[in-house]
Amino acid sequence: MGIQALRDAWINRPECRDLLLEIYRLHCVLEQVDTSVRIINEQYRQKAGGHLVACHQLKVLLSKEPALSKLKADPAGISYPDVRDWPPEPRDV
Repeated sequence: MGIQALRDAWINRPECRDLLLEIYRLHCVLEQVDTSVRIINEQYRQKAGGHLVACHQLKVLLSKEPALSKLKADPAGISYPDVRDWPPEPRDV
C-alpha cells in the first residue's frame, strides 16, 4: 500500500485511523528494537569478543521485516517521528 493510499484511507475512512495509527506505532517500535539489538550486540562484541545468540536471532528476524528497509540503508539516520504528526505531509519527488 502506497503513501497516497494511506493518506486517502486516513481522510476518507475515519474508521481506519486507529488501525493506521497502530501500524505506525508498531513500525516505530520495530525500528527501536532493531537499533537496540545493534547497540547491545556491538557493546557485547567489544567487551566479550563475541556475539550474543539471542541478538543474532533477533537481527535475523528483523532483517526479514520489510518495514525496516530504511534502517538497513542508513542505520545512523534514525528518527522516531511522533504519531501525532501522522499522516505525513506529501513530499515533492
